[in-house]
Parts: sequence; structure tokens; C-alpha cells
Amino acid sequence: MIDVFDFDHTIYDGDASRDFLLYCLRTQPGAWRELPRQVWAAGLFTVGLLSRDRFKERSFAVLKRLPDPAAVVGEFWAQHRHKVAKWYLAQHKAHDVIISASPEFLLAPVVTELGGVLIGTRIDPVTGSLAGHNCRGEEKVRRLRAVEPDAVVDRAYSDSLTDLPILLLAKQPFLVRNGMPAPFDTVASSADPQTRRRSRV
Repeated sequence: MIDVFDFDHTIYDGDASRDFLLYCLRTQPGAWRELPRQVWAAGLFTVGLLSRDRFKERSFAVLKRLPDPAAVVGEFWAQHRHKVAKWYLAQHKAHDVIISASPEFLLAPVVTELGGVLIGTRIDPVTGSLAGHNCRGEEKVRRLRAVEPDAVVDRAYSDSLTDLPILLLAKQPFLVRNGMPAPFDTVASSADPQTRRRSRV
């Protein structure tokens, strides 16, 4: 039996992908060279002319501009590790499954430190190329079953109804509201528009 956790806005205060991309712009001079393409891709995605997968890939093409992407990731977590939720640290178990739309290369350092199984979007940590699909919605269920085909999900946590497919697998689903988890049944019917519509890079 396993517990499954979304990462962004669930056990991390914010969106790790967005935080990382902004961190690159602040600290890596070469990252600015990719900004016009990122802005153009964001516009195309907003009007439905670019798929979420391709938008994600173009967002992380900034990795090609970094002299040492792994070192930048390490520096990022040195400044952002404190954003991992205290409620999660208090109940964390070594066999937790953390499943996220954020890239595996980005979350790997903190998940390795905590212990657990990481399932995320597969982005090449040097080129930014996407392998497969963005890990969200139904894709999270497919990826989980590929890694844990027979596992029974006891508890699942997310901040967003986008993750309803994974929440419905759990005996005890939880939605995170205002930084704290609450039983799904008590908050889903009153979920605010941000919770219903939130979509990640």
C-alpha cells in the first residue's frame, strides 16, 4: 500500500518549474537569450496553437544555455528547499510516491534527499527535450501503473482537480487548500476556481 503526492502547490509552496525558470533568468546570463522564444511559445499555448507538451519543451530549452545545468539545479534547491511543506516532512515515509508535472531532473535532488519514488515529466537535463508526455491528469495514472502496477493507493494528495484521476485511485484522497491537506469530500464541492482551473507548465 502506498501514499501518492503531487509536488507543486501540494508538498511544495509554489510551482517548482516556474520557480526554476525564473531562477535561471535571475542568475544565468545566457538564459535571457531563450526568453523571446519562451514568451512566443507562451502566447501560442495560450491561444491553443501549441500543445502543452511542446510548450513544456520550449520552456526548458533554456537548459541548453546553462554552462552546468546540474550545478544550477543544486544551487536552486539550496535556496528553495525551505519551500517543502512542513506538514509533509512530518508524515513523510521512505516509500512515498511523488508524482509531478515538473521534470524529474529538477525534483530528483530533493526527492533523493527525502527518500521516495519519483515520477515526473521526462525532460533531458541538458537539451530540454521532452520524452513522452507531460505528467499530468490521466498521464499520472499511466505512469504510476507502469512503475507500481499492483500497488494499492491508500492516500493521495493534490491541490488541483486536474489530478482527479489519481485522487480517485486512493482510498483516502486529500485536496490541499491554503497550504494544508483536507479530506477530498469536505472541500471538492466548494473548490475555488483557481483550484479547479490551475494548470502547470
